[in-house]
Amino acid sequence: MQAVFTSSRPGEYQLRPSPGGILAERNFKRYLVVALLEGVEHWQISYRQDGDAVMAQADLFEVPGPGVPATYGGVLRPDSPQTYQLLWDRIAYVLGQRPDWVSCDEYRASLARHSLDGGQEYGLCGEFADGSAPSKLH
Repeated sequence: MQAVFTSSRPGEYQLRPSPGGILAERNFKRYLVVALLEGVEHWQISYRQDGDAVMAQADLFEVPGPGVPATYGGVLRPDSPQTYQLLWDRIAYVLGQRPDWVSCDEYRASLARHSLDGGQEYGLCGEFADGSAPSKLH
């Protein structure tokens, strides 16, 4: 899992264990037309053994930093399942269960076709992400 985050945005994510999973966080900056928005992006990933399988769940949210107007809306969560699908597809690639690394261009094309939130890019392929593929585990 660490390879997905570190390859998607080298040097930006801090990963640490959390009960039943892992927490990946990075500070972000988003340039708006008349302002700079800063905050922290949180990926909370939980997993548990279920027989021979591992069941996993991900939650992504952004918390704007101090000084962000209340009209911005507080904590943000993506409305588009493509954001989460990108994570699972990239994990599958690292585990050798998928032949190709989903590029940020492929993600953006999928987001444009299916987006419910106006195509807002989060996390692994947000602004300034390069998303180069890591090595597979096997």
